[in-house]
Amino acid sequence: MLDLKGYEWSLAEGAWITLQVALLSLVLAMILGMLGALAKLSPYRWARAIATLYTTVIRGIPDLVLMMLIFFGGQMLLNDSLYSANECLITTSLHRILTMSGRSIYRIILKLARSWLAS
Repeated sequence: MLDLKGYEWSLAEGAWITLQVALLSLVLAMILGMLGALAKLSPYRWARAIATLYTTVIRGIPDLVLMMLIFFGGQMLLNDSLYSANECLITTSLHRILTMSGRSIYRIILKLARSWLAS
């Protein structure tokens, strides 16, 4: 058998905190990712420009370098908040996914509207 020498409660508490941080990071990342995708698809030129600048800078930096910059460099600015570093990484990934899926959904909606108006 596995003997945890009385650390069962500490391990369970650590696992619970980890799950809470992961779920909160996911929720916040989805919100920020949706905002980024909406800005990218926005009819306003200034919103698209900010989203394009953000996307260009983030895509120009390799992912591993970006993770290290956010984790090590950002920790000093974010007062040792590991949650904020994880949130930034997840938000960047979700922004990319939602922007691409938003464009394809937008095209499908346009095609449906055009075919409906044509009939």
